[in-house]
Amino acid sequence: MPFSSTFQLSNLASSTAGSVLIAVLTGGAVGAAVASKPILVGALVAILLALLGVAIALKYPARAFIGLVLLTALIPTYASPTVGSLLFVPGAAAAWLLAGVLAWRNSIVKGFLFRPTVIDYAAGAFALLMAISLAFSARTSLSDYVHLMFLWAGPYLAARILLRDTEKPALVVAVSFALVTVVLAPIAVVEVLGWSNPFYILKINAKEFNIWASQIDRFGQVRAVTSFGHPIAFSMFVAASALLSVAMGVRSELQNHRRAWYALAALAVGVQALALSRTGWLMIAIGVVMIAVVTVRGTARRRLAVLLAITASVVLATSLVIPKELQVLPGVAKPTEHNFTTSGSYRQALLARAVEPGVLHLWGNPVNKITPFVNLGTATDNSYIILADTWGLIPTAALIIVALTLLLALARIYSYDTKALTILPIVAFTGLVALFFVAFITQQQLMIWLLVGAAGAAVERAATYGPLTSV
Repeated sequence: MPFSSTFQLSNLASSTAGSVLIAVLTGGAVGAAVASKPILVGALVAILLALLGVAIALKYPARAFIGLVLLTALIPTYASPTVGSLLFVPGAAAAWLLAGVLAWRNSIVKGFLFRPTVIDYAAGAFALLMAISLAFSARTSLSDYVHLMFLWAGPYLAARILLRDTEKPALVVAVSFALVTVVLAPIAVVEVLGWSNPFYILKINAKEFNIWASQIDRFGQVRAVTSFGHPIAFSMFVAASALLSVAMGVRSELQNHRRAWYALAALAVGVQALALSRTGWLMIAIGVVMIAVVTVRGTARRRLAVLLAITASVVLATSLVIPKELQVLPGVAKPTEHNFTTSGSYRQALLARAVEPGVLHLWGNPVNKITPFVNLGTATDNSYIILADTWGLIPTAALIIVALTLLLALARIYSYDTKALTILPIVAFTGLVALFFVAFITQQQLMIWLLVGAAGAAVERAATYGPLTSV
């Protein structure tokens, strides 16, 4: 091509008219491709984003973790395609990709994946015992196991590896959860005011959409769901966010930072109230008590007292402006609220049935021996009961041990004089306690295992660096 022609094309591309023309042609080409081959285009975009994520993770693990939390929280499970028997949740897929690449890098460069902690051993034993249950339980299958490990083990490993290389793991986790809370807060308000949930446009998986994409009421009030598909899952996430912000505020030395974290904590508590879920309040109550226990110094204790006063003010303001939001708290709901009281009675009945002699066995039951014998509902809410009935008492005991090792990890982190990291096993522990009353659902299960993996990374960093470990 002659130089003059090349020069003219260059001028055209750099001009306003040329830029508009190129944009229109490019947009038209992309639009045509999406219309004719949407799955192919989506796959190509996913591959490009995956490569970008890997590049970021190799150099900036903290940023990669924040991106992983955003991806996990903001893409509903009903926006995930089904691949065979596997629900291909993007957050879980990204977690496995990052974990695999970083594991390969660590094995070659450092000679080891990570230094195992008591949490790693407990989590590994839990996964192994569930695999062993496949040989005994009549109600489990390899596809069930692969599906659960895809959703659970990937997030655990990704958090475990990413945060071990992060200078300030607790801060990174708190920032990631706070960002999601800020994004979802206005959507939660919109839902409660009666407007449609904007995430419902992401109807990719019709089966999952029919299960989770529906408005749920309590006390005549719409419960906030946002991107999580269920108010309980949403409440658990923002409750974890509130606890993380509380801990960051208590530990911050700069007044401006402290006030910002206090504001984020107050926002998370207020948004959590919109879900009308007792589970979120339970997590906040347990977590605040545990934070108070490990906050032993005078200045930090005074800050915690101030923050508790602010939180109480938020609760009081909520009770005055929208009093129905607090009726989920014990002793506040009216006896006439049938659905609410039935929910609590149903959980109690499930537990009572589960502890009857001869009901649960070491490696699961051939048929469901829990739900059909309880007349107050049709679903088993308590995850520990679900595991015991399906997979057996032995794997269930292993999951309980995972929760107990978080307490041991908390004590070890505290003994290493790395108290700033204590929030990670605390918030992970509150999530596993909540599972005593609810099931593993939607993205909540990914969140829980992300937090457990983060706690494992905190233990390794505390043992490796001691008092030199940053927040």
